[in-house]
Amino acid sequence: MIDENTNDRLFIKKSESGFVEVLYYEIDDGLDLGSRLYIEQASVPTFIEMLSQCLSVYGRRCGNDSFQIYDSGHQPQSFYNIDNRRADGVQYSGLSGFTITKSDAEDLLKRLSDLTAKTSTESIREMLKRQLLEAAANGDLNAVGNALTSGADVNAHGQYKQSALNIAAEKGHLYAVAILLAAGADIENFDVADKSPLMAAAFAGKIKVVDLLLRHGAVINRDLLNSLKLKVDIFEENAGAGMVSSDEAVAWRKFSDFMIEKWQKQNEMASS
Repeated sequence: MIDENTNDRLFIKKSESGFVEVLYYEIDDGLDLGSRLYIEQASVPTFIEMLSQCLSVYGRRCGNDSFQIYDSGHQPQSFYNIDNRRADGVQYSGLSGFTITKSDAEDLLKRLSDLTAKTSTESIREMLKRQLLEAAANGDLNAVGNALTSGADVNAHGQYKQSALNIAAEKGHLYAVAILLAAGADIENFDVADKSPLMAAAFAGKIKVVDLLLRHGAVINRDLLNSLKLKVDIFEENAGAGMVSSDEAVAWRKFSDFMIEKWQKQNEMASS
C-alpha cells in the first residue's frame, strides 16, 4: 500500500507495470458493489482533476466525454458511479461500473492527490540523482554544480552503492571531486565492492585525486595497502617478462611506498 490505510473499504497501491490500482469494497443491502480501478500513473493528475470536478457537478458529464460520475442509490450518503470508456486508439486504460460513496470518493481524491505529490517528489529526486552521477562520471563541473544547486543529494547511491564521489574519484576528475567534497560528500562511502573513494582512485592510479582525498582526511586501511602490494607484484612480474614497461612497475612501487608512508603517519597521529 502506498500510505497508511484509514479506510477499510478503500485500498490504493502502485503496480510495477506503471498503473495505480484502486480497490473498493462496499455492501449495499447485501449487494456487493466492490470495484477495481486501474489508472495509468501518468494519468493520475488528469483523473484527480476530473474527479474533483465531478464531485461538484455529478449527474451530468464533466471533464471530457470519456469520463462521468453520476448519482445512484437510495441511501442518504449517495453512491457515485464512475463511467470511463477507453479513448479511441488507446491500447490500455478505461474502466466501467466503478461505484463509490461520496465520502469515499472524497477520500479517494485526497489520497490520489497525496500519491501524486509523493510520486512527483520521488521522480524529481531520482532524476537529480541520475544527473549528478552522470555528471560525476563525465567530469562535467557545470552539470555537477547544477544538480547540487537543484537539490540533488550529494551522497545518493547508484545501483552498486557508488556515490558521485566514488565515481569521480575513480575517473580521476580532480575538480569534480573537490566540488563534491565541498558539498559534504561522504569521503568514506563504501560501494558493494567495499571500495571507498580513496581506494577507487588509488587502484585506478589517480594520484592527484588520492592526494586531495588524503588532505581531506580519507583513511588508508590494510585492504588498500594489500591490494596495492598485489598490483605492484603483478606489474613487476610482468615487467620482468617484458609485458609492461619497467617504468610502470617502478611508478607503481613508488606509489605503494608513498601510501605506506601516509598510512604510518595516520597511525602515528591516531596514537598520539
